Amino acid sequence: EHVLVTAQHSGIERSATTSLFSLMEWLVSGDPAAAEILRHTVAVFMPVVNPDGYVRGTHANAAGFDPYSYWGPEGPRNREGVPESVAVQQMMDQYRPEVHADAHGLDLSFPGYISLENSAAAYSNLAMRAYRRELVDEMNAAALEEGFPSDLLEQDSERLFWGPELEWMG
Repeated sequence: EHVLVTAQHSGIERSATTSLFSLMEWLVSGDPAAAEILRHTVAVFMPVVNPDGYVRGTHANAAGFDPYSYWGPEGPRNREGVPESVAVQQMMDQYRPEVHADAHGLDLSFPGYISLENSAAAYSNLAMRAYRRELVDEMNAAALEEGFPSDLLEQDSERLFWGPELEWMG
């Protein structure tokens, strides 16, 4: 199996990078569960896809583009302006991962910023939903069993925010 794990397309989401480093540290720790994963999995990590944005604390790369936003069905658009996205596509083309996990995080720029975990969803883009809700439900149940509550977005109040005015996001 091949797994690609990326973070930091947006340079402000710094906690995603530390999460990936923690995961990498565990994978090489000698823990029996980690060793079993590595026995049958090629795990490729790209913890800082946008290093210029990371250093400057912005969404934009050195060329002024947000590498996260410049993707289309065929891959990165404006390839010259987003070499970071091209690098991600090259890893996808080389490893053909069965799983691609793109970690997001907090920008930590607001004092007292508090956030619960959520899986396969985003408040900022309603089109970002998992294609199999059952998988997300299993992930959230496993997290809760280990003591990590999850933010279930509109499911917490059994509301779905969608309609004709949001079709462009689909």
